[in-house]
Amino acid sequence: MNNEKLQDESLLWVRFYGPELETKSVPIYELGQTLVALQTIIHKVYWHTQEPPPKGRIELPRDLRNELALRIKERQTGSDWYGLVPFLSDPYVVGIISSMVATAVTALGQYVYRQIKSNSRNAPMTSAIYNQVNIIVDRINNTGGITKIEVSIPSEPKPLVFDKSVQQYVREIRSEPIYGETTEIEGQLTSLDVRFSTGLIRTRPGQVRLHLSPEDFNQIRYQSQGAPTIKVGGRHWYVLGREGGRYDEFEVSKILDIQPE
Repeated sequence: MNNEKLQDESLLWVRFYGPELETKSVPIYELGQTLVALQTIIHKVYWHTQEPPPKGRIELPRDLRNELALRIKERQTGSDWYGLVPFLSDPYVVGIISSMVATAVTALGQYVYRQIKSNSRNAPMTSAIYNQVNIIVDRINNTGGITKIEVSIPSEPKPLVFDKSVQQYVREIRSEPIYGETTEIEGQLTSLDVRFSTGLIRTRPGQVRLHLSPEDFNQIRYQSQGAPTIKVGGRHWYVLGREGGRYDEFEVSKILDIQPE
């Protein structure tokens, strides 16, 4: 089977480049790490497409993991090249995973094209996959002499190229915050921290830590009695590489309302 036919039949394809890979396959560890990272990204994309996204650690039930699972369809040599297809063949399942794969590739493109901080709408999803992207770029110049990795789908003929420059970019932005869209949230105040001008509120999805200016902090501090309900405007923010935080983080730009308990 030639590469063009494999591209047409595969849902996702991954290609490893390196001098030795013209005649050898990529080392098992490097291949395994890359494929597991991509599968985990698809799980996270599905998680973040739920409305609202569930809180806490991502734990998908077994039947859902089967529906989202990919398998290797065929391998081509001449730079090591792998075509991936859904594990299940049910048309409904294929439709779901096709959508998740397309969304995952779009999120990966935010890293390749250095657009992490320019797309606030996708900030929750793109920040959530940072650690898996880091796993992929760590394969560059590691065991097997991999110089770059290409990831693509049939509907996007131009592949995403992970090379040394992308590896450097991903490492440089680790621990940096990225911001979501401007929005409003409301919840009951549970505590204030004078040291950092922050406050915790309880919202329907979960607890949120408000990051306040000194002026806004004092307004809440001195106008609040008991456990008031507070409405604020601002932006959620996410730290790249951090997973499983106890609270959502929210940068407050204005206080909209304070209702007594």
